Amino acid sequence: MCDFAQLTRVAAPAAFQQVIVNLPYLAITAMTNAFGTAVVAGAGAATKANTLAGMPVWSVGQVVSTAVARCQGAGERGRALAYARAGVAVSMGATVVVVLLVQVWASQLVELFVSLPDAVAAGVLYLRVCCSANSLVYAAMYALDSFAQATGAPRLTAINALLDAVVVRVGLAVALVPTFGYLGILAAQALSPGLPCAVGVAYLSRYARRAKACADEKVKS
Repeated sequence: MCDFAQLTRVAAPAAFQQVIVNLPYLAITAMTNAFGTAVVAGAGAATKANTLAGMPVWSVGQVVSTAVARCQGAGERGRALAYARAGVAVSMGATVVVVLLVQVWASQLVELFVSLPDAVAAGVLYLRVCCSANSLVYAAMYALDSFAQATGAPRLTAINALLDAVVVRVGLAVALVPTFGYLGILAAQALSPGLPCAVGVAYLSRYARRAKACADEKVKS
């Protein structure tokens, strides 16, 4: 029964996170549809290209989660912190390379999926805004969320998903679209990782302070 309760404590926030991540995409898609088929086609093509930038992030996140969970289980908080910081650095470094490639080849990548000039233009604009500096923030956010998940804070990652997908992404899109149109949707998506990344940094700092306090106590004893 204790194992079931522990599993539920981790699984329920994870399930909630998946729902929170996916439902706002439906809202964003509905908003994008209002701008016509060329924009929809271009955004869809750009989304596929933008996935390239996410691949290193997701892979590093899995490594961080596995490595940190092992350290956490062994009571080695210092090593857990080292893995988290290294994961953030590696994820952001790899993302820089991918983002530069996407920016250089933006038109060619979009043209793999669409050929109409208006659709290509909409797709390139998507990549210029949504696969830029914001991708580095997303890389850090994902690694920090993986760290939080592995150190027993699944509710924090669920809250971050809520902040990212609903509060910022959809909330900002609703506020910006009347003034900026399609660009407002892109701006909202680009800005969405910022707040949850800040939360992740705060959690990492708090964990580091506690780890230092525990280490100091061991030295004194």
